[in-house]
Amino acid sequence: MSSVRSGGIVLATVLALSACAGTKTTPGDSVPAVTPAATAAASLPTSENVNISVATAAGTDLRFEPGTQTVPAGATVALMFENLSAMPHNLTFEAPISAATSTVVDPGATETISFIAPEAGEYSFACTLHPGMSGTLIVQ
Repeated sequence: MSSVRSGGIVLATVLALSACAGTKTTPGDSVPAVTPAATAAASLPTSENVNISVATAAGTDLRFEPGTQTVPAGATVALMFENLSAMPHNLTFEAPISAATSTVVDPGATETISFIAPEAGEYSFACTLHPGMSGTLIVQ
């Protein structure tokens, strides 16, 4: 009889600890509750770190070099932006990527921004100081 009581106490303790930890369990479950956002994030590989570079053209040409970069979906991306131009520039992504350099990156300056690559597709980045100066991040 005492082993049944001990088992009940252990089960109650486990359930109480699970509640404190923010997970939802029922007797016999060992898997925590998963939110839809966690499910979507889990569907992308997240263990890969990728370093890429984008620069401006030297001189006064209003273009990025290279104009296209490719990364895997779900990767943690470190993008080094280098302003090789004689003018100030910046690099800003459109939604759903929420990453941008400073509003003004002076000539000769370098900045690195980091973000998680979204699902496969093509994503634009642009210099907000110079309309029409844009590039593309391809996520595979």
